[in-house]
Amino acid sequence: MPGGFPWDFTYLDSLSGFCDNRVQIPISLGLKEHGTRVAGVIASGMLFLIQKEDVELIAKLGFGAYRFSISWSRIFPDGLGNKINEDGIKYYNNLINALLERGVEPYLTLYHWDLPLTLHESIDGWLSDKIVKYFEVYAETCFANFGDRVKHWITFNEPLQTAVNGYAVGIFAPGRSEHPLTEPYLAAHYQLLAHAAAVSVYNKKFQVTVTLLIPPRAFHY
Repeated sequence: MPGGFPWDFTYLDSLSGFCDNRVQIPISLGLKEHGTRVAGVIASGMLFLIQKEDVELIAKLGFGAYRFSISWSRIFPDGLGNKINEDGIKYYNNLINALLERGVEPYLTLYHWDLPLTLHESIDGWLSDKIVKYFEVYAETCFANFGDRVKHWITFNEPLQTAVNGYAVGIFAPGRSEHPLTEPYLAAHYQLLAHAAAVSVYNKKFQVTVTLLIPPRAFHY
C-alpha cells in the first residue's frame, strides 16, 4: 500500500448514471446496452435517491475516503457541453459537502464507462476524435464546480475495459466486435488524448486552486 493512502478507502457504485424525473437526463450508453440487467444497475445506483442515508452510513462505519463517479449526462444532458444541468451540479455539490462535513475525503472519477448516449449516436463515441474536445469541456466544468473541495481526481476508470470489452470482445457497451483489429485501438487512443486534454486544461486554468493527484487507472486493467 503506498504511503499516505487511506487504509479505510472504499468504493461502492461503478456507474453514477440514474434516470429520475427530478433530473431529466438521456439514458447513458452503459445502461441502454445492459438490456435485462438495467434493473440491477439502477439498484446499485440508488445513491441518487438515498444520498443522505448512504453518507451517514459511510461516516458511521468510520470510512475516511469515498470514491464515486460523475455521470457525464447529468452534467451535460446532450453530452456536448452546450448547457449545464444545474440540478446535476447541485446534486454532486450536496454529496461532496455532506462527505466533507463528516470527515470523509471525496475521490472523484470523471469517467467510469458512463458515456452519454447522444455521443454514441451522433459521433460513434470513443471512435471519433471529436469526443476529445467534448471530454475536455466536461472535465473543465467539473474542475470549476467541484475543484475547490475535491482534491483527488481520476480521469478514466479502467480505460482498457472500454477499449477491448466495448470495441473488440463486445461484452461491454457499445457491444461492438466487428472490427477487433482497429476499433479498440481507436477507443484507447482517444481516451488517452481525452485524458491529456483534461490534464492540460487543469494545468492552464486550475493548477493553483485544484490538486490533481491521480492519473487514469492503469491500462493493464
